[in-house]
Amino acid sequence: ALLDGSRRMLAGNRLYVLLVAVPVALAAKPLGCSDGVVFGLCCFGILPLAALLGDATEQVALHTNETLSGLLNATFGNATELIVAICALNRGLLAVVQTSLLGSILSNTLLVLGCACLAGGVVTPAPRFNTVAAISNAAL
Repeated sequence: ALLDGSRRMLAGNRLYVLLVAVPVALAAKPLGCSDGVVFGLCCFGILPLAALLGDATEQVALHTNETLSGLLNATFGNATELIVAICALNRGLLAVVQTSLLGSILSNTLLVLGCACLAGGVVTPAPRFNTVAAISNAAL
């Protein structure tokens, strides 16, 4: 049952074809490939891994309550930044960690909020809000 479910999940997304890049990227440096080639392979490899992590989180969230599923999505949604931060800290690259976290914060606050406002404006050109709820949420 586990192998059958895993096979169906992997066959359900064309992006998972790029999973082949993961072992190739791991073997590229010892085989003498340049840093640019290794970086490119790693980029291609991390795309399906991020998608796989998102799909797995959604599957776990289906079997939990809203609070736990929101916590899982928030935690694993930033797994890439966490991995980059740990690897960079191990190599003493504090500036890379700071820049990565700043980029994550800016993208989460500005980009996501801007897209939400844009989508909300398209759907409801003149939205109305509950004043009490808006004041309460703004105070948080």
